[in-house]
Amino acid sequence: MATIMIITTMTTIMIITTTETSPLTHSSLTRPFGLTHGATMKAESLLAELNRLRADLDKDPTDPEWFTLHHVFCFVSYKMGDFQSYLDESVKPDDETPDF
Repeated sequence: MATIMIITTMTTIMIITTTETSPLTHSSLTRPFGLTHGATMKAESLLAELNRLRADLDKDPTDPEWFTLHHVFCFVSYKMGDFQSYLDESVKPDDETPDF
């Protein structure tokens, strides 16, 4: 079972994942845990990937790409329950999905 913590401050949102068999590592700070065939798509995995994409850019509120990723990330993080419900309805366990 994975433990996911979302830590927020005024300027930063960090997602940390750990598992019972794998301790907290640097990669678990920057990449979400994997998804196996037949598993339920987790909102946390997509949010962590979105955060990774956002972190790859220089923080520049005048850059449309950074601005878009930042605000979508913030909005989705506030609506995690709704996003998980959407994923549960839209992505079926047998659908092909990326291996995060």
